[in-house]
Parts: sequence; C-alpha cells; structure tokens
Amino acid sequence: MSSNCEITAEANPDDLSLDKVGFLRDAGINRISVGVQSLVDAELEPLERRHDAAQAVRAVREAVAAFGNVSADLMIGIPGQTRESLRSSLDGLLSAGVSHLSVYLLEMDKAPRLVALKKARPELFADDDETADRWLEVDERLESAGLPRYELSNWAKRGSESRHNLKYWTLVPVLGFGVAAHSFDGERRWANTGMLAEYLKRTAAGASPAATFEETEGSDFLRRKERLMLGLRLSGGVPSSSFEEIRKALPAASLLQLEDAFAAGLLEEVLAPAFAGAPPLARRVRLTRKGVLLSNEVFSALV
Repeated sequence: MSSNCEITAEANPDDLSLDKVGFLRDAGINRISVGVQSLVDAELEPLERRHDAAQAVRAVREAVAAFGNVSADLMIGIPGQTRESLRSSLDGLLSAGVSHLSVYLLEMDKAPRLVALKKARPELFADDDETADRWLEVDERLESAGLPRYELSNWAKRGSESRHNLKYWTLVPVLGFGVAAHSFDGERRWANTGMLAEYLKRTAAGASPAATFEETEGSDFLRRKERLMLGLRLSGGVPSSSFEEIRKALPAASLLQLEDAFAAGLLEEVLAPAFAGAPPLARRVRLTRKGVLLSNEVFSALV
C-alpha cells in the first residue's frame, strides 16, 4: 500500500468507544465514517437506531480527536423532521468537527414500516418541494461553513474529499473489505455477503466472502456513457470533450432530452475544476444546483 493511503472504517455511534477508537487507529485506520443520521432523539426513534443524540455527538468528537478526518451521515426526510431540527443536527455535527458530510434522502422502499407510518401519519413526512428546499439549505449552510459539495450527496473541506468516493464516480478500481463491502477491478464488480455469520464462516475457512458478481459487459461506447453519467455526479461534472463524444452518438430522443436539460437550466458548460479546489481548470459540463435536484431527469437521457 502507498505510504499516504486513505483507509476508512464505517461505524455506528453506539459501536464506538475510546478503546475501539484507539484500536482502529493502532490498526492503521486513518479516517472514520459515522452513521449519525440525526442529532434529534425523536427522529432516531422511527429509524430504529440503537444510539441517541448524545452518544452520536460523543462518538464523533472522540473520533475527531483521534483521527482528525471524520465523516458523518445525515438524513433528510425523517418522519417528524423540520427545517429547524435538520439545521440543529447540521450545526451540531459541524461543531463536533467533522470534515466530511454525506447527506441522503430517506429511502422509503427499504423500510415497509415507514411506508405504513406514512399512510397512517402523512403529516410527519415532507413533500418533494419541502425536501428540495431542505437540501438547498443544507447545501448553502455547508458551503458557507467551508465544506463545498463535491458530489451529489457529499460535502467536504478542501482536501478531505473521500478518496474512495471519488474512485466510484471516476471508475477507478477499488477494494472493499468487510461485510457487504463492494469492489471494482475495472472489468467487474462484486459485493461481499451482507450476513455477518456467513462472512465470518467464509473468511475463517479461507474462502471468498463475495456473494454477487457483475461483469461490466458492453461496447466501449456503453462504458464511456457510464463514465459520463457517473462523472456528472461530481460538482465539476465531466470534460466538455467527453460529453460531446457521447452526445454525437446518442439517438435523437436522447439528444432532445439533453437540449431540454440545458434550456431548463439543469446542465451548464463552464470553466471549472473536476471538483472544488482540484486543479486544473477546464471546459466542463456539469449539473447546476437545480440540476442536482432533478438529476434523474438528466441521467435518463444516458441510460
């Protein structure tokens, strides 16, 4: 491994203690990602998180003291969440010293109980417009705090952008270790089993913990199109030359969609770096802030 490699460990707040933080640091971990989701106890309850807000703040502060480079996850759209409570969670994490934040929208399809709750108590859930307004407020607050957005769901201090995140969006090979970890070698993707008992059984036997494999089949054009779609997730977008190469080969319907995206202010061509603070400047096509909120509309032209 390179002498300055970045090694990230993911942890829930209730799994971290001073002893565990010290063990991870001594093992060579130099970056921690903490699954906080919210710093409001009433919002953690419907998510069935094991930790409370006080545990989360303590875990983040201890991780910052030990590693310096710490990321936290935050969620928009939790039942009962308000703009004020979201702002409180955001400010609490910034005060705790995080250098990176991943902010996600609540995914209802992964939690049937939340679907049932929404049917019973729809007033607890924000609609699409309110969710978009909250995302915009998060983006503005983090930008002003010195953590510009570098990818659709990720903000960081300059120099603290997650290296493995950037590899995902630029199709650079990456190795993931541990339960449910994903890897990519440039030709195929694979994911380890998500069951801890099965993972331990396989690794103890010297067998691979990989459970699923996906070959990146297709023409060079399809691979370049995938690279383009992933690259548009970055704040700096993609080189204009790469965008033009793909655009010339798209069917008429897709071309019209992209033209509409430019006309609607979802896409723009600018002189910019690949992401905030990265050299060099170049002509690039990127999503606007409005385009980030409607990114699926743009990506549908490239599927």
